[in-house]
Amino acid sequence: MPFASFKNIQKRNARVHKERAQPQNRKKFGILPKKTDFIKRSRDYQAKESKLRELRIKSMMKNPDEFYFSMNNANFDKELGHIPLNCVVEKTDQEMQPILKMDIEKLKIEIQSEKAKIAQLRERFNLGFANASTHTVFVENDAEYEKAVKRQNNFQPISKKLKKADSQRIALEKEAGYTELGSREKRLEQLDLALKRRMAKQQEIIFKNEIVSSTE
Repeated sequence: MPFASFKNIQKRNARVHKERAQPQNRKKFGILPKKTDFIKRSRDYQAKESKLRELRIKSMMKNPDEFYFSMNNANFDKELGHIPLNCVVEKTDQEMQPILKMDIEKLKIEIQSEKAKIAQLRERFNLGFANASTHTVFVENDAEYEKAVKRQNNFQPISKKLKKADSQRIALEKEAGYTELGSREKRLEQLDLALKRRMAKQQEIIFKNEIVSSTE
């Protein structure tokens, strides 16, 4: 028998060794992870990462002016997405009502989240229109007054005490904060507009149902 065949038979007939279970004093931590579980999870993670890497490269290399013939065979709707021309997608009012209700709830949550993030950014980078801060000093006599005036004249703002590298880093962080704030405000406007459209559609369906019920 060739050596390669013997090795194959040996692998096939090899004993499968069982891995130990979780010890009794560690049962509260759940099932003990096995090596086979780790291998499966690792391979799944690596496959997903490689797929994401491919998609990132594909999106980076994509030409915005790229044309596909399938573009001529479909229309784009903001609520329903891409609709093929040969496919008629029509939903009844009864089908649209729960969809609109769900969309409105999700949009309200998104708007609240965006408003909180915008307020956090304004507070972090001091982007609001706050009044200039004042410092009140209480003195009892002329000597304390002169000392307070001298201290005020010798006072240096924090911006002058900072090093050049620190000031550059703060300037970059502030610029990034302004950019993020602008994009979030723009997204908030889009979400608000989408919410108004869906609420108008919902009111239209309710009004239509009321007319139908009154005629009956």
